[in-house]
Amino acid sequence: MFKDTLFIVLLFCSFTVVAQHQVPVIKGTGLDAVSKLEKSQIENLYKLYSSKINPSINLINGREYFPYYFQSVNTPILFFDKDYSSSITLNGEKYEDIYLDYDTFLDKVIYIDSSRFFTYRPLRITLNKDNIDCFELYFVNDTVSMRYFSKDTSPGFNLEDGFYEVVYDKESKFLLKHKSLTYLGEKVKEYKCFQIGYINLGNGFLQITSKKQFINLFGDRSDNVRRFIKESRIKIHKIDKRQIVQVLKFYDNRQTNDK
Repeated sequence: MFKDTLFIVLLFCSFTVVAQHQVPVIKGTGLDAVSKLEKSQIENLYKLYSSKINPSINLINGREYFPYYFQSVNTPILFFDKDYSSSITLNGEKYEDIYLDYDTFLDKVIYIDSSRFFTYRPLRITLNKDNIDCFELYFVNDTVSMRYFSKDTSPGFNLEDGFYEVVYDKESKFLLKHKSLTYLGEKVKEYKCFQIGYINLGNGFLQITSKKQFINLFGDRSDNVRRFIKESRIKIHKIDKRQIVQVLKFYDNRQTNDK
């Protein structure tokens, strides 16, 4: 309750400060003195309570997120029906043991603050993608590492800007795009999540569409890759990321040994 009250006080004060910059200070009216007093009061409040503020308040940099899919049986939230823990790195600082959701339809990362409730539900904030270096979802047998890629931040990136799961990042590279489509269910909009796989063997990312197309991407190494896939009983059409990583490791090792 104390933290919620402090958060609301600081939030109110922050709006006051923003509004000040929109009103010109006229000398002689006393507005400049009021402005200095408000600023001093805010600084004193922060100094007084900063040791008690939950560090997670630093994560709150974005707009409040409303679960627009609340009537749907199938949601656009990635791994909605699975248990996992999360971490995120913002501007070089890592935050662990927090709650995150990833909206595959809006391509948004949502921070869930269970210590603060608004309208009887935890506060959800859509985080500013420009501040996110990466985030991770930790499962019992897997870790999903996500990064935001764009043509501005990643020169030579030839796919649509957005968050991608970085599955393999060596000589060869393998990304997964988690997306969702909508369809009409029983009078409500439903969501279907799916994955698209992309590999980069040095000439940009190309989508994996079939086993044959995947094998042909390896050029003069295609026969070796085909033989390895057959012997390993790998089924490429399912986009099983562990199996595709096996193939890429095999390819990278062959490339290294031939240098």
